[in-house]
Amino acid sequence: MYGWKERKGGLISLALLANVIFIIYIISNAYRTPKIHSTITDGGSYDIKRLANLPNTTNHRNITKIVIFTHWRSGSTFVSELFSQHPDVFYMFEPLRAWDCLKHCDHPKDNTIIQNTYIKDILNCDFDKNDFLSRLKDHEEFKWEVTFRGVDDFESIPHQCASKKIKAIKVIRAESLERVAGVLGSDTALFFLIRDPRGVLNSRKHLPDTFTNMTNKVRKIKVLCENNLENYEFIQRFSRKSASQLRNMPLIKLIQYEHIAYDPLSNAKKLYEFINIPFHDRVADWIMKNTLSGSKPRPYGTKRNSKKVPNKWRTGLTKEEIHMVHSIQACARVIELLGL
Repeated sequence: MYGWKERKGGLISLALLANVIFIIYIISNAYRTPKIHSTITDGGSYDIKRLANLPNTTNHRNITKIVIFTHWRSGSTFVSELFSQHPDVFYMFEPLRAWDCLKHCDHPKDNTIIQNTYIKDILNCDFDKNDFLSRLKDHEEFKWEVTFRGVDDFESIPHQCASKKIKAIKVIRAESLERVAGVLGSDTALFFLIRDPRGVLNSRKHLPDTFTNMTNKVRKIKVLCENNLENYEFIQRFSRKSASQLRNMPLIKLIQYEHIAYDPLSNAKKLYEFINIPFHDRVADWIMKNTLSGSKPRPYGTKRNSKKVPNKWRTGLTKEEIHMVHSIQACARVIELLGL
């Protein structure tokens, strides 16, 4: 009898030890980036450093238009300021908010066509070709003063737009980078801004009424990661085109938010060098004043300690949320290709 009790106690101890080991494994895997071999690209692996550091082999181009293409809460407001602060730039903040497909489109494809038409026209300051200005002026939620910051007179928008050497917009309401690129010409620089999906989730969850439950989180983050992979694939294909094929196409570059946040001044100068536009002291001054802040940042603000932002998800997300992101195959691939 004594031997049986002793063996029973030993089995219980082993079971408890096994449970402890399992719990430690689960917790450690929540923070570990899974090493997943990608089958999306030629050769089965990503080369994001090559895409992010492609040299500008078209210095003869005269870049007069800039498009920052990304998704919601990917750091686009901060990155956009690196261009909007330049005195030669006429910047339009999220102009596609003027379009509401739910009321005016019969099919999602119609929305894409109209969005891309808007992008092309407003970058040329051709506001007479569509109802963009009137739609924005009468928008109940988003006022035109938000899109055209620094403009006091609504009627002067076309003139002020035409008077600037460079026009810049950020786009977060379009899914396909390839389709947007298809309406742009060789005078345009198209930047694809990508961010760690864990950082995106952490940024989104702190906004009111963003996520109602875990199922909703999974669905939205999955869509984000799948879109990022599709757009990344397009840049890979684009980078393999010949010089003659690229002649009439926009200049395209991938930007990783984490790199910009860690060293905004150096990376901003590299972006301007890439598009062959002189860097300006006003941009440098803005960076110095807005990236070393010790105050609590506002959700839609740009003033913060930029070096701390990329890793805020480590304390802002629960272990369950981190594991959820890692368990989504598309997100695991995005994290892998970003080298995070």
